[in-house]
Amino acid sequence: MNKRDNQLFRKLLQHRRDIRAVITAEKSEKGKWGIYGEGKFSYTQTFEKLLDGRSLDDLIREKREKTDTVVALDLMGEGQVLREVDIDAGLAVTLVDRRSSEKKQIDMEKDIDMITDNVVYKSTWRQIEGWVARSTKKRGLDFIFCRPIGGIYTLPKDDMDLYYYLVQQMWNMLSPENGMILSQAPLYIHRNGRTRQDLLAPWFNTLMETVHCRIADDRLSFQLIKTPDAPALLPTLPTSQ
Repeated sequence: MNKRDNQLFRKLLQHRRDIRAVITAEKSEKGKWGIYGEGKFSYTQTFEKLLDGRSLDDLIREKREKTDTVVALDLMGEGQVLREVDIDAGLAVTLVDRRSSEKKQIDMEKDIDMITDNVVYKSTWRQIEGWVARSTKKRGLDFIFCRPIGGIYTLPKDDMDLYYYLVQQMWNMLSPENGMILSQAPLYIHRNGRTRQDLLAPWFNTLMETVHCRIADDRLSFQLIKTPDAPALLPTLPTSQ
């Protein structure tokens, strides 16, 4: 991790109580959000404004025409979307393993693994990085889906830079051969104790000037594609903004 990454994670020390509360709530019998285990059709609906009439199946079929294997990550999700699409290996990263014995059997057959940990922890990203290196022979991921619904608002509130860090971490895991991120975007971000709805727009604009980036018209989701000439680091907003 670089100096900027370490600075961001030092900030998390200030939010340990909030993070523990989220984990405790998520591990309760009903969970915190009540929306779990949704599959490819629900994800297609979420990202339809970015897919130009295609489905996730169509995207994966197109990728298969250009590569021998397709590997995907469901970040802050339980992996149902991975079970329903034609991939060679997949990883789900979520706080709690709610899988039935039947789903675990399917995952064994489809080479789908699960990491149960919080995405704001360094240790979680070390596990993800190790899995990606083993499963893609260091090539990187073909697809990353991030659609946590309400879970996106459990991130520590007054550190907007953490959200950018998570996007950067996803970017790090992508294949430079047109690896794709499809991610939900928050409606708002907190900074300096205030709710700000205007901070994401300039960041999206900068992204579109820097990398292959598309933003849904309603700005609730975005797509990033990593090409061989793409920069290693994505731009962030100045911390003074």
